[in-house]
Amino acid sequence: MGLWTVSGDVVYYICAPDAAARPVWRLEPTTGKKARIGSIPDAVRAESAELSVGPDGRFLLYTRAEQLGADLMLVENFR
Repeated sequence: MGLWTVSGDVVYYICAPDAAARPVWRLEPTTGKKARIGSIPDAVRAESAELSVGPDGRFLLYTRAEQLGADLMLVENFR
């Protein structure tokens, strides 16, 4: 599963968001030109992630999970 977003005529994407190396790519579909523009250093979980680019293409925004989990509590003699 990959993450992607579109800004103008450019597609920005991450191919393997759960992998150790998460390179960010920029693709211009009209010309086919593709370039690696950087990488994301922190864990990005595919099931809860979103990717966005600023209107001028200067900033890439993404979500990352600090902690995923749940608490299970047992209540005895509950009525």
